[in-house]
Amino acid sequence: MIAIDKSGSDDKISRMGWIVSVTIIAAMVVEGIDLQYMAMALPSLIKEFHLSNVQAGFLAAVTLAGQMAGGIVSGWVADRIGRAKVVAWGIAWFSVMTAALAFTRSFEAFAIVRFLGGVGLSAVYCVGIVFVNEYIPTKRRNSVLGLVSAGSPVGYAIAAVSASYVIPNYGWRPLFWVTALPAVATVFLLKHLEDPESWKVARQQKRQELKPANEWSLLFKDKFILKMAIAWSICQISSQAGYYSANNWMPTYLQNGLGIDIRNVGWFVAGNYVMMVFGKVLAGAASDRFGRKGTWVVSSLVTAIAFPLMAFYVGKDNVGIMLLSLGLFYGCPNSVGGTFVSESFPTRMRGTAVALVFNIGRIGGMVAPITLGYIASKYSFAMGLGFLGFAYIIAAISAMFIKEKAYDPTTKEAETIAHETASVSEPPSGAPTGKVI
Repeated sequence: MIAIDKSGSDDKISRMGWIVSVTIIAAMVVEGIDLQYMAMALPSLIKEFHLSNVQAGFLAAVTLAGQMAGGIVSGWVADRIGRAKVVAWGIAWFSVMTAALAFTRSFEAFAIVRFLGGVGLSAVYCVGIVFVNEYIPTKRRNSVLGLVSAGSPVGYAIAAVSASYVIPNYGWRPLFWVTALPAVATVFLLKHLEDPESWKVARQQKRQELKPANEWSLLFKDKFILKMAIAWSICQISSQAGYYSANNWMPTYLQNGLGIDIRNVGWFVAGNYVMMVFGKVLAGAASDRFGRKGTWVVSSLVTAIAFPLMAFYVGKDNVGIMLLSLGLFYGCPNSVGGTFVSESFPTRMRGTAVALVFNIGRIGGMVAPITLGYIASKYSFAMGLGFLGFAYIIAAISAMFIKEKAYDPTTKEAETIAHETASVSEPPSGAPTGKVI
């Protein structure tokens, strides 16, 4: 493995590093707007399409199903052709498909188009996170990734407030028209974004091998990489189960469970996400200072306590403070995870591995909203939200088996993977050989 340089000797972020970071932050804002529009529109969709709670949960889950299907492929493609092209075309596809939701006229049509939009969204998220990691130096990496991760709750807050005005006056369909605008940015992105040097070095290294292994075979042949993939899959299934269930059902819970008017629901939800922005930024800074694993475990355990408290002690008189407190914590593992997981895999197959574990995690994100809908129908919304705490306990425990900072995403040296050392040809004179630990 390549040891990460912890000396902080080169912590300057390049111009392209900032361009990539700002691009992905903007993409995360759009992602947040889209996901929150979906959550805010859900009560209207239930009424218009005559949906049960289980069907409503399915609509929330189908986005994640699309992300799972497209994300695994997009990560592998990004390892083959580069990060920049995959991110740019992912933004275009997601934008067009999401705008098409406004023209659907049935539950089935909405679900199909939502699935297709999820394919592009996953390419933006999974590959975008890898893209940023490979440009930002170790010393500042998670502070920047915290800002990237905070883009989603910024979008959530914008969407919650705007949807509170749009839905009562114009209905749910206009919400999705505006998502076509980011597709215009694809022309700029294809022209100006550049792939990181670490990816270029990894591709050159593969060309020099006598029998180059593909990205999928590396995942299963190397015991360390396989162990990281299994541990991260469990982490992602559990954390996404809690995160996406809360995001999708919270507006419906406030409106139908607590009887809060939709015009006020938007402001309550926006406050929750504003606090999430602060939580994610603070978690990113804490991760750079105190470590990725410790920050992930502590924030997961605090969230595991916060959900049951929210579920069983919330009322109209204290819902504001409860939502602000919950918002501060439950997005923190998500903020740390982007850097933590990217440093667990070598560059040449990082896109494949990160996309795989993130999108295996979609299983939790798909099943949990449907399960929560069932619990809400059978018992209550409060009981469903309370059980989300167990998901974060599992996320905390599984993270303890993950090695911190195993690989450096910004390395410009050839990485050595233990099982394939014998299959690598001699590098040309003057070429970097890599640091092996």
